[in-house]
Amino acid sequence: MDKLNMNNDDFVINDGYLEAVLKNEKRIVIPDGVEVIGGLAFDISKKIDGVDRYFDRGLIEEVELPDSIEKIETIAFRHCNLKEIKLPKNLKFIGRLAFATNENLERIELYDDIEEIESYAFTTKTKAVSKFFQNHSYDKNHYIIDVPSEFVINYTSYQKLDKLLELMKNSGSFGSETYKFKIFSVPKFEFTLVGPTLSKSDSLKIYKKLIMMKCKKVNFVNNDNVLELPGINDDGVLIQEDKNIISEDIITEIDIVDEELKDNGKSR
Repeated sequence: MDKLNMNNDDFVINDGYLEAVLKNEKRIVIPDGVEVIGGLAFDISKKIDGVDRYFDRGLIEEVELPDSIEKIETIAFRHCNLKEIKLPKNLKFIGRLAFATNENLERIELYDDIEEIESYAFTTKTKAVSKFFQNHSYDKNHYIIDVPSEFVINYTSYQKLDKLLELMKNSGSFGSETYKFKIFSVPKFEFTLVGPTLSKSDSLKIYKKLIMMKCKKVNFVNNDNVLELPGINDDGVLIQEDKNIISEDIITEIDIVDEELKDNGKSR
């Protein structure tokens, strides 16, 4: 099957690779058949027919992506002003800092077929800090990173969901530490997990992983049933007030996670 090629007033696409978006509108619809969003596709300047053209990408608040897309390259949406985005079902790769500078991005919806997520793929803003959580002191090599406030994951199995969360965690967008820098995410984001009912054991494993990522709230949505579980507050402490809506075994697991969080805090 021939790959998509297009060169007009709106797009430059070669062999399914989106090289350039040449229009500036609030809502951009990427053509079906695009397989890769190039790292410079939304750049603020483009040379067209030998003439430099400049674009105010801050006008772009929504980008509709076809399911044909399998790869989003590094800094692909830099300079845009996205409010929310739904990633394609067949997406396999998200590049480094793909959503950088999209400070108003509040919601990302994605699927569990993703195979690789590069560093800080979901980070929208980074800033140096001297202090954040109570009782935690930071130096000049400590940073706070912002990510969207809501992630919606459409999953098909526990194994694929667990693998995707591990990829997301390892990307550093939700906090990381190296020999020189410590990166902390603000615990303001929540996860909504939409898919088949998981076993009690698997649900608790997923919940614990998200809590350790400093998630503020976890929602399991199965067959239109919604289970809301408490997360971490702004001080890095597990929220307790919602315990009356969940079962005793989950309360026990919450208490265990809470103790682990406290132990981690003492060790820093």
